[in-house]
Formats: sequence, structure tokens, C-alpha cells
Amino acid sequence: MHQAHVIEFTVHSQADFQTPIPLEEARLTEIAKEICKSSLAPHINVGEISLITEDDLFDYDLKIPMFNNSAELILNPQNVTVTFRSGRTSPHLKLISECTVSLMKLAVRHPIKRSVTTFSAQAAFDSQESYLGYMKQFANGELRIGSGGIILFADLPDWEGEMRFATEKSMFYPNGIFVTGQASTSKGLSPEFSEAFAKRFEEVAKHHGLELGFTE
Repeated sequence: MHQAHVIEFTVHSQADFQTPIPLEEARLTEIAKEICKSSLAPHINVGEISLITEDDLFDYDLKIPMFNNSAELILNPQNVTVTFRSGRTSPHLKLISECTVSLMKLAVRHPIKRSVTTFSAQAAFDSQESYLGYMKQFANGELRIGSGGIILFADLPDWEGEMRFATEKSMFYPNGIFVTGQASTSKGLSPEFSEAFAKRFEEVAKHHGLELGFTE
């Protein structure tokens, strides 16, 4: 088993509407007010909230930055997205998961066709020896291939979806890799879906011989 520790990560979640929502049906003011009254209120600078509308039909964007611009919610006619950046620890991941589910419950007011959550992490091995030990499965001296990665797909049968798992060499950290897991479902986001995603991610990573650790 190859062990690496997560240095930083991003979580991006998206809920796609079944049909585009026109501006007059989007309930943007109501959504913004509810979010600003929620438990996330202390982490929102109301003055930074913006609404850009190019017309009165399908051209608008509501943006709500949070946590000193390390997170944001964006609502447009086709979907709602929630992004959290610069996560580093397992408590961060737990908080992000809870906040994402809460925000989606407040912002999604129309039927959805699909929800997708993407976890992207920069992780590093403790030494160059460990890094080379992981990469030797892809290396080929004759062809001068020194590193590589993998893409795997796994079903999420209880959620009518699947998970994509991928690794590649990090462009930012020595002895590092970039790891992504993307889980999709035809159902809405929930704590149970987050737990199923995390469990499946860990299973597939270990199947690949990779174990990721977080700072507590």
C-alpha cells in the first residue's frame, strides 16, 4: 500500500436543473435572504453578494462569496454550484460537506436531473523513494516514462450514479500527486450521499494500492 498525505483540497458540487429556470421563477431574493439568515451568516459579507442580469429571461448569475472568498455559491438558470477551496484537514472536509448540503437545500428550489460532487486534492508522499515506489507501476526506462496515473470508474448503485477516480503527477508539489474523485447521482445531495462517496472513494483508492491520510 502506498501512503500519501493530503496537503490541500477543493470540493465542488453542482446540481443541474431539469429545465432552465427563467429569472421571474428563480426566487433569487428569497434564496439570498434565507442563506443570509442561516448558520452560515457569520461567514458571509453581504456587501460582496452580486446579481448580474443581462436580460429578464435566461441570463443571470447570483454569486454569494463566503469564508473570505475561499468559498462561493453561484446560481444561474441551469444549475447551482457550491465550491470550497483551500481545505487541509479532516475537520475541514466534514465542515465543507455539512455546509454544502445545507446550501443546496436552501438554493435548489426546482427539480434537478443530476447532482455531481468533485473532490480534488494535492497529496504528497513522505519521501522521493515512496513517490518513486508509487510511480514505478507507470514508469518505463526504455521509453523514458518517469510517471503516470490512472482513471477508474465505480458504480454507485444505491444512488443511480457512478464515481470517477483519477491520479496523476502533481505540477506543484515535489513527490506529489493530484487525486480527484467525482461522484454523480440522479438524486439530490445529502449527508448519506456524502458518506457513500467518501466510502467508495476510499475503497477504489485502496484497490489501486493508494491510501490517503488527512491532517486531523
